[in-house]
Amino acid sequence: MVKLNRIPKEMGLECDIYVKCDYLNPSGSTNDRLALAMFNSIEKSGNLKPGWTLIAPTCGSTAISLAMISTIRSYKLISVLPESTSPEINITLHALGAQTVHATPESAQKVAHRLHQEIKDSVVLDEHRNQEDSYESLVKEILKTMDGSLDMFVAQTEVASGMNPKIKDCTSVGVTPTGPVLADPLTKAHVASVTLIQIQTNDKDAFEMARKLIKDEGILCGGLSGANVWAACQMAKGLPRETKLVVLLPDSVTNYMSSFLDDDWMKKRGYVV
Repeated sequence: MVKLNRIPKEMGLECDIYVKCDYLNPSGSTNDRLALAMFNSIEKSGNLKPGWTLIAPTCGSTAISLAMISTIRSYKLISVLPESTSPEINITLHALGAQTVHATPESAQKVAHRLHQEIKDSVVLDEHRNQEDSYESLVKEILKTMDGSLDMFVAQTEVASGMNPKIKDCTSVGVTPTGPVLADPLTKAHVASVTLIQIQTNDKDAFEMARKLIKDEGILCGGLSGANVWAACQMAKGLPRETKLVVLLPDSVTNYMSSFLDDDWMKKRGYVV
């Protein structure tokens, strides 16, 4: 857990903002927690055997988390990814021994199930089915650091919705990126009915904030982290000094080397460097 120093002062915020650097997990993403819960659940059910092939329609860092654990536990992995997946993610997946298949968001599930029918001893993973099990350790870590309580928690919507019932007397804020780079079309149907405060962000605000976190705070986070902190700063306006606000930083810079870390890439899109 890290307390932000410069950014809240620059924005005239009274309350302290703490960030949970969950991108420091082994594969560089908070999704390691989700991937581990998925594997533990399906192995416990008996529906997965050593050497089998897992087929996962997913996006970005979740695919890397699944590939890492697949390698450790001797499974084969086929990731069905959006066509817009960054070069960094594709390269990392191949290095981990995973196969990649690209599809549109609308066809990802159909492609995954077609592969399942074609490949013997295979199973399709649903990343939304076991999310609840992945939050227990995160809740414990945050509450331990914050002396047992907090007033506001800000994270991507699917995480905030899962954490909401687990932290008493805490306002949960769900962040949904809408930009062409950060938006995850595969999660829209799963988060639309969630009851909590929701904020939408765009790529410009997210990437500019991520650059500020790197330059001003020395935190090597990614675009989703920037989106969460931007949203937290909007929510923090007017909050009293004693408010305990925690923001989840789910991703690192490693998947963004060819995008917002590049000055020319930012300037081409009219973003502030």
